[in-house]
Amino acid sequence: MIRRFCLHVRINKLQHQKGIWLPILYHELNKDDTILVQGWVRDTGSDGPNGTWHLWCETCAGDKVDPHMVLFDMDEVNYRLNYTIDEPDNVEKDDEIVEFWELYEKDPQEFWKKQSSEIRAFRSKIFSLVKKKKF
Repeated sequence: MIRRFCLHVRINKLQHQKGIWLPILYHELNKDDTILVQGWVRDTGSDGPNGTWHLWCETCAGDKVDPHMVLFDMDEVNYRLNYTIDEPDNVEKDDEIVEFWELYEKDPQEFWKKQSSEIRAFRSKIFSLVKKKKF
């Protein structure tokens, strides 16, 4: 299902590089099978910071499902990430993204209202496809 979801993102030409809407939407589509996890990632081939704040999904079996990485793989961008929930030293954190995460935790409806019209329309479209059992 993750590949199908990501194909829809690509077909609709949505920007996914920055923002947390992608794992949140994937989780909302799979609430019974996934949980949202906030933590830190580091590209193992990078000399940059030891960690970047990141949001991903995990299945009930403990498998990581990261829509961002699936899209990067589709674009043949080679990232090898290490995921951790423990904050490492020398981290990079985008305060605006973290504020959006805190808003989502407090009020999901308000979070979606603050997203771009393209993302809101995409979300509606995906839920419509799910309702019609075409996704």
